[in-house]
Amino acid sequence: MPLLESRGSSSAFGYGLNSSLTDPFDGATSSISNAASGLYGRRVNADYSSDPSGLDGNNSIVSTNTVTSLDSFTSSADGYSWKWFGYFRPSVTGIYNFRTTSDDGSFLWLGTKAKTGFTMDNAVVDNRGGHGPLPAYGSKLLYANYYYPCRVHFSEGGGGDIMTLAWTPPGGSETTNGSGIFFYNTATGGF
Repeated sequence: MPLLESRGSSSAFGYGLNSSLTDPFDGATSSISNAASGLYGRRVNADYSSDPSGLDGNNSIVSTNTVTSLDSFTSSADGYSWKWFGYFRPSVTGIYNFRTTSDDGSFLWLGTKAKTGFTMDNAVVDNRGGHGPLPAYGSKLLYANYYYPCRVHFSEGGGGDIMTLAWTPPGGSETTNGSGIFFYNTATGGF
C-alpha cells in the first residue's frame, strides 16, 4: 500500500507543495537496539542553512545534547548548526502534519532519506535559507508503534536564533513534546 508524503514551505519562498509515493514503512522498524529517550544532537560552528549536506560532512563537533522537545530551542549565538538523529515513533496510524519555525534554516527528514540520500528537495519539511522566524510545513503517513529514522537540521547565520519542531497527530492537537515519541540508539549516537 503506497503512502502519500507532502512537503511545503511558506509561500514567501515559493518552494511549493510536492508529493511522492513511497514504500509503506519507508525504512521504519518495529524495534531499535540500545534505545534511549530523545534525539541525539551535535553542534558545529558553521552555518548550513542553505546546504544541509555540508552539515553532515562537518565532524568538528563542539557540543552534544539529547532533546525530547525542540520548542523555541536556541544556542544564543551566531554561525552554528545543530543536527539531531534518532527515531520518531508515532502512537497513532495516520497522516502527521509537521512544522518547523526557525531563524535561520531548518529541515526535517523521516524514513529512509533521514539516514542516506537526504537533500533539501526530499525533506518532509524544507525551511531553507537565512531568514527571521518563519514556519514551514509538511506531512507524512506514519504507522503506529514503528520507529521511523528521523533527522533534524537547524542552522543559524546571524541575528536572532530559534528553532521549533512541532507535529499534529491524526485527530490530535499540535505538540512539541517528544517524550515517548523520540528515541535514539545510545551505541551509535543516533540511528
